Amino acid sequence: MLHQQTLLKMVGLIILIALLSSCSSVGIIFLPYGDLVRPALQQLDTENPLAADVALSPFNRYFPHELLYYVEAGRIAQIQGQISASQQYWMHVRGSIDQTDAGPLVDVSDLSQQGLALAINDKARDYMLPAYQKSFLHTFQAWNYLQLHQLDDASVEARQEAYGYQQAVNQNEAARKYIEKQVNRLSLDPKILDQAVDAQWIAAENIALPIYSFSNAYANFMNGFIFELKQQWNDALIEYKKALALNSTNLFIQKRTWRVANKLGLQSQVTALMSKPAKVTTAKKASSEIIVIYEQGWIPELESKRITVAWNQQVQSMELPTYRKPWAKQMGLSVQVDGHPESISQPLLDVYGLAIKSLQEQAKSRMIRQLLRVAVKYELNTQAQQRGGDIGLALSSMYGIVSEQADLRTWLSLPNTVHLASFLVEPGAHKIEWRDQTTGLTQSLALQSLAHHTQIIRVMNTGNRYYSQTVDYENSLL
Repeated sequence: MLHQQTLLKMVGLIILIALLSSCSSVGIIFLPYGDLVRPALQQLDTENPLAADVALSPFNRYFPHELLYYVEAGRIAQIQGQISASQQYWMHVRGSIDQTDAGPLVDVSDLSQQGLALAINDKARDYMLPAYQKSFLHTFQAWNYLQLHQLDDASVEARQEAYGYQQAVNQNEAARKYIEKQVNRLSLDPKILDQAVDAQWIAAENIALPIYSFSNAYANFMNGFIFELKQQWNDALIEYKKALALNSTNLFIQKRTWRVANKLGLQSQVTALMSKPAKVTTAKKASSEIIVIYEQGWIPELESKRITVAWNQQVQSMELPTYRKPWAKQMGLSVQVDGHPESISQPLLDVYGLAIKSLQEQAKSRMIRQLLRVAVKYELNTQAQQRGGDIGLALSSMYGIVSEQADLRTWLSLPNTVHLASFLVEPGAHKIEWRDQTTGLTQSLALQSLAHHTQIIRVMNTGNRYYSQTVDYENSLL
């Protein structure tokens, strides 16, 4: 059990929270995170979208939401076309990640911010981007550089995203060892921790989950495209093959991967990854290419799920974050060129699968921290009964309420799903029109296509309106 000196420090922290809970910088910890972000996302869907950054709650600048404030603000700025502001927000995030991303390890005697999270609630610690969200951060920042035609900087982001995959694998292994250590320390039955993982399966029913939450086919595709533009063919093929391994039936990924493999004489490597090989069309002389990336909606807000476990000769109750029901399926886009049907997009990434897998990866560490708080609560109640009188009992009761709340923070401006389409056109002026197959929402765009160039149209659907951005690069494969 906890040392008396440590316990007294924790009681002091609880008193401090009681005194400061009415102050915005502390009381904000216990407000629903969605209430702070939802108004900004709703504003993007109106006729006055530039007010979205104002609607993003200024309370988010306070710890422990600071990191989330900057990722949300960067995403909102990027959607609005404020590329420089978006870059600056996400550079700040990168700096914070380098300083604070220390993995899941928490010392029960540590009364720094991480120790405060253990003693009080996970919401009292700085939000730490899970691996799949770091992957998005690199990909979105690469988009910023592509729009500014800073291809070398986009390539740096792509390589950092690829490196982050192995780093995340290593962190998962470190987390596993930490959990084993705590299981022995607390004399836990490992099956108890399995309940935390099983709690996520309700939402994951009929969903094919990836091996890792950071298996991001959107990032892989964009990495491959950037390396293709840099004529770094081997690196491009590696990334396209990763995307294809995650989407073996996606015809657009098949064709693109095969084109790069064909240049390297490695077609057999690609064919083995295709569940049903597509007919690959060779680019005509002086043709142009259009790629459509479609980001649909927002990821849902997390909800609490209460579970009970038998531990330390008692039945303990705790809350975990989860998605209570599967997300609505999206049908993607139909695309017309000059009034003629051209293409129907195919799924590139189901963000739901990554989010659920991420919760599963973090579930056991979350439960460990919950059980450690149970130990604190037990010791606090015992000391309160022996020495604290009515005041001590009141403090211990308040601690129990605060410590049992689930941490429902997550990056809410991420897309729900991502779709992909691509096709060849003759050089010249074209009218591209797209229609959401679920809602019927339409929009068109006039493009001037150049020979041997690839244009990417990035379409973002916020619910009732579209935002679109276009980049144009010469491509030696055409």
